[in-house]
This record gives sequence, C-alpha cells and structure tokens, in this order.
Amino acid sequence: MKYCIKCLIPSTKPNVKFDKNKICFACQNYQEIKNLSKKSVNKNSHFNKLFTEIKKQKKIYDVVIPVSGGKDSLYQVYKTKKYTNKILGVCIDFGLRNEIGEHNLNIIQTKLNVDVIKFSINHLQIRKLALYSLKKFGDPDLFNHIAIYTIPALIAYKFDIPLILYGENSKVLYGAEKKYENSKEISKQVLDYDFFKHYVSHSNINLDKILKKLKVGYPEKTFFRYNKKFIKKKVVFFSSFFGWDEPKHYKLALKLGFKHKSSYEGTYRNYINVDEDWNRVHHYLKLLKFGYGRTTDHVCEDIRLGKITREYGKKLIRKYEFKTIGDYYIKSIAAFLNIRNSKLKKILEKFRNRTLWKKRNNKWILKNSEIFD
Repeated sequence: MKYCIKCLIPSTKPNVKFDKNKICFACQNYQEIKNLSKKSVNKNSHFNKLFTEIKKQKKIYDVVIPVSGGKDSLYQVYKTKKYTNKILGVCIDFGLRNEIGEHNLNIIQTKLNVDVIKFSINHLQIRKLALYSLKKFGDPDLFNHIAIYTIPALIAYKFDIPLILYGENSKVLYGAEKKYENSKEISKQVLDYDFFKHYVSHSNINLDKILKKLKVGYPEKTFFRYNKKFIKKKVVFFSSFFGWDEPKHYKLALKLGFKHKSSYEGTYRNYINVDEDWNRVHHYLKLLKFGYGRTTDHVCEDIRLGKITREYGKKLIRKYEFKTIGDYYIKSIAAFLNIRNSKLKKILEKFRNRTLWKKRNNKWILKNSEIFD
C-alpha cells in the first residue's frame, strides 16, 4: 500500500488521486478549505447574495437542509439561520436511529426553532435493499446514500422550496478531485442528471436493474433513482462556502446541548456517527475491503488541521483502526436484517481483501504497509 506523503490516505481508497509528488488531492484542496473555515459567516457575499435572491421569491421555506442530529447538521442549521429563518430540516430514518440521535435531532426544533420533517422509509424495503447491497457489494448503506440526496429533493419539489443545502462536498474534501470552484459558480448548480451521476449514483451499478430484481415498487422506488423534477431545484454544498472543520462543528454543537457516547468503536473521536448504527458496519467493511477505516479519515483531517504529526497519526491508527466490529453492532444490524449474528459475521469476513491482509500471531494486519513499519 502506498500513502500520501503529507497525510495517511492510502492509494487503495476508491477514486483517490495523487499528484506527481505523491500528495493527495485532499491535502492540496485543504488550504482553500481552511481559508473558507476562517471566514466569518457574515462575510461570505456569495452565500448572502444567494439567499437575498431566494427571499425575493417569498416561498413558505427558503431552503431544505438534510439533517441527522449530528454535529455537522446542527452547525449547518445554526449558521444558515444568520441568513434566513425559513429553513426546513429533513431527517431520513433508515431504521436504526438511536436515543442519542433523537435527542440531538430535537435540538434543531427546540433550541434552533426550525421545522423538521422526519421521513421513515418502509422497513421491509430498506431491509431488502440493505441485505442485497451488503451481500453483493459489501455496503449495506449503498441505497441509503442515494436517498439522503433524493428525498430532500422530492420534499423541496413538493413544498416548492428553491434551494437544497447539503453538508460537505466529499469528493473535494476527501481527495477524489482537485476542483474547488469559486462560490459564484457553485451558486448556479442545479440537481440535474450530471450532478446525480457525479455525487449521488454509484458508478458501474445499475440501480434500476436492482430495484426491478428486488421488486421494489412505488412509492419507495422513487427514493432511489433520478427524477427529472429535481432539475428545478438549486443545490449547493455548505462546505463550498465555509469550508469544513468537524472539531469546530463539535464545539458549537456542545453549546447547543449535543450528546455523544463516551467512546466510539473504530476511531478516537467519540462525537461522530452518534445518531444511528449503520455507519459502524459501513466503515468496518471499508477497512476490510480497502485497508483503511474511520481512524484514518480522522487522522488525515487532524494532520491537515495541524493538530497531530504524521507519525503520531500512525500510532492512533494502530491503536484504534483494526478492532473487530463489536457485538453491539453485530446484534443491532443482524436483528434489523433478520439474519443470525453468525451469518452477518460470515458475510462481513467474505469481503476481507486477502491481497491487502495477512495474519501475524493469529491477528490480521496489513501487508506492506508503513503503518506497521
């Protein structure tokens, strides 16, 4: 495995790109992200102009913000309120939300005084899609990711809301492309088919074919595919205007009453992915398939923030990254999918990439990785 010489993103990460100096695009983009994060929310003229124009339309709501109750969505709503009070939060429930997530989601209504729609998809259909995508692609979250984009767009269409404000542009933040467009150009983006293919859909996966095979009918079918009605809606990423700084988001969320676990399995940050249980198995499978997991994501961000050194990052990865997924998550996911715990474990292990892993002293470690040098 090869790694970025500045952070510790591996070459096995899907779609990651490096320059000729072996520096990943995420590190190259980060200076611009950092500069945006430092700006006062009241000084971003393009964001202000965007809402000035939207307010002239005099709609019931000015913007839809997908929310989960996590630190990032709390931060987004809090900051966007400086531009408009006509915000509609949309939370999508995929069946495994927990008490902490519900507490934090409630902050948006009780502390930030913003309307929220909680959209719960038919569990039979979610179970069917999650189990299929888990077995076939090693990712039970595959269809959930699509619905996070499409359902807020459908609600925006039904309520005639001009703008959908998503959180981070993951392709830019995590190194899939070196393309930090100026805010003026970003403000013109609509949710057309090109956007859907680039940010929402999964390459080489025929969504319609899978939906047909699994006999997913209407209305659920509409949640997992492109709709021509989307093109009527403007869509932007919050990170394109204000950067993305998770520890900063966390500090603000705490002031609002944000709760989290005392520790989080698979990384050293205890304030991430606290609202539901799907995420842990998603990142564990990422580790098995590509040789890196949630700890690496956080280490790389902290290296770019200047909080830790690259060498210390390796120590954190060795300490937290390689823990086997715990019984709590196995039981939670297996129960929802209606399969035995042992069956789920067997499915997960099937996706361990043997070209990346080897056993040493009866423990799995990465082959030819500087993490273990």
